[in-house]
Amino acid sequence: MSLFELYRRFYSFYGPQGWWPVVSRAQKDGRDDCGYLPSSYGRPSFGTAFEISVGAVLTQNTSWKNAERAVRNLVDAGVLAPGKLLAQPLSKLSDYIHPAGYYNVKARKLRALADFFVSISDGAGDCRIPDRDEILSVWGVGPETADSILLYAFAQPSFVIDVYTRRILSRIGISEEDAPYDRLQQRFVDSLPHKVAVFNEYHALLVCHAKRFCSSIPDCRGCFLSDDCRYPRAKG
Repeated sequence: MSLFELYRRFYSFYGPQGWWPVVSRAQKDGRDDCGYLPSSYGRPSFGTAFEISVGAVLTQNTSWKNAERAVRNLVDAGVLAPGKLLAQPLSKLSDYIHPAGYYNVKARKLRALADFFVSISDGAGDCRIPDRDEILSVWGVGPETADSILLYAFAQPSFVIDVYTRRILSRIGISEEDAPYDRLQQRFVDSLPHKVAVFNEYHALLVCHAKRFCSSIPDCRGCFLSDDCRYPRAKG
C-alpha cells in the first residue's frame, strides 16, 4: 500500500479533523467546544499562530489533553501573547502550565518561543513566515515541534513525524519504527501532493487512528487496516 493510498483510506473513514485546535477560539467562528475547525487550512493570525506554537511546545512528552489544560490556564490568565508571557516570572509561568508536565523546563521553552515571535513580528500585529532552520534554532524546539509550528501555525507544507506515525507505519509494514526522522519525512514529501491541506489532514488522521485503534496496546476490532497489519497476525 502506498502512503497516498493510506491517506485516502484514512480520510474516507474519518473525514477532516480540524487541526490545530485553538483553545481561545472554542465555540467561536464555527469552531467546536474544543476549538477544532474542520477544512480550515489558511494561515492563522499572529495571535493564533503563537497559541498554536505554544501548544506544540506544551504537548511535548505529554497528551494533548494535558497541554490543552495548560493552554487554557494561559488564556484564562490573559497572558497568551509574546509580550505578556515574557512579563511573567518563570515561577508564575510554571504554575500556569503545570498540567503539561516538565513545567519548569517548558516555562523556559515558552520564554524562548515568545522571544522568537517578538523577533519575527512586524510590530503591527503580524509577522513574517520563518524558515525551518530558524524555528529549530529556538531553544527547546526539535524537528517534530518545528514541523508542527510550520504546518499548523504558519500553513507551510512541512510534514510532521511523531510516535503515532512511526507506530502505524511499522505495524502495516511501510517503515521501521526507528527510521530516521528526516528520511521518513522525505518519504511522505515524495509520495504526496505538496499541499498544506494534505499534510495537515494526514498527520491529524494518523493521530486519530492511533488513539482510536492503534495505541501501544491496540484494539484491532473494527480497524479497517487489520488485513494489512502485522500486529493481529503476530498475535494470532
